[in-house]
Amino acid sequence: MTHSSAAGGAAARPLPVERSPLEFNAAVSQIVGAEVWIKREDLQDGVGSGVKRRAIAAILDGHAAPDRDPIVIDGVPQSNCLMAMAHYCRISGAPLYVILRGRGPRQPAGNYARLLSSGAHVIELPDARHFEAIRDALVADLIRSGRRPLVVPAGAMSATAGPIGLGVELAAQEAELATRFDVVALPVGTGGTITGLALSRRFHRSRWRLVGIRIDDYPAETYRDNFRRAAASLGLAPSEAKAPLTGDPDEAFTLYDGALGGGYGATIAADFEHSERLCDSTGLYFGPTYMLKALRGLTDMVAAGRIASSSRVLLVHTGGANERSLYRRTIR
Repeated sequence: MTHSSAAGGAAARPLPVERSPLEFNAAVSQIVGAEVWIKREDLQDGVGSGVKRRAIAAILDGHAAPDRDPIVIDGVPQSNCLMAMAHYCRISGAPLYVILRGRGPRQPAGNYARLLSSGAHVIELPDARHFEAIRDALVADLIRSGRRPLVVPAGAMSATAGPIGLGVELAAQEAELATRFDVVALPVGTGGTITGLALSRRFHRSRWRLVGIRIDDYPAETYRDNFRRAAASLGLAPSEAKAPLTGDPDEAFTLYDGALGGGYGATIAADFEHSERLCDSTGLYFGPTYMLKALRGLTDMVAAGRIASSSRVLLVHTGGANERSLYRRTIR
């Protein structure tokens, strides 16, 4: 199935990325069992892009001819990254082609509904096994028509400049606060953000341990391969030397599988209810797809001693407030 409508024609302009606050949260600390600070990437914009705004800004700012050359990206129907990419491509005037691995719901809702109304060209594949052939054929057609498509992988994970900037920003805020974080934790889907944070160590002196709580069921080796490619692009090779950063993913970050549940987007009504209770008690919305799993995973790791209760932890709130508005509409 293909959906298509005209993309917006606004003049292209750089997408600004705001420095997000870093706040201690006593209520979250009590839940987790350790001192927890929150990096408020959920405040990046009002559409729920969260941390993905940084990656999308890096893509659009480097896009040579956004009024002519299209972007091709893939993902699942309820992807936060796809929704955000469609939103900002419409604003910048960049033509966008989206290949969905799987069909969206019969009654469009959430990120899928926003994607369909964005002006992007949307191709739905009921059988994801044919994804690469369909993408390659689309790219070939675009090239034959005289355009130069930019192929962006799922989650915009290749745009490491965005999350590298996040890591540098974190280190600067850490220095301004005259404090030191032992652990930086975040939810991990495609892995672009945690890869960029790991690579940011090349540009600052902070030496926190990086922990990713998995919210998607990609094979673990996928994350390792993606990190190796990104590290190689910066001239970093795997090494046994004791250095702040090498090209070895096992030295760069730890992945935790215990909060994965049924995989990406697999939520139940009780999860949304839990998110609402947490919002009341913490002042933050921990959406079921990303942040609720991250909070559960972090709490489990502290309880199991995998993160010391004496640690000072920074939890990156990657976004997802748009999940709350969807849930509220469905229960009316």
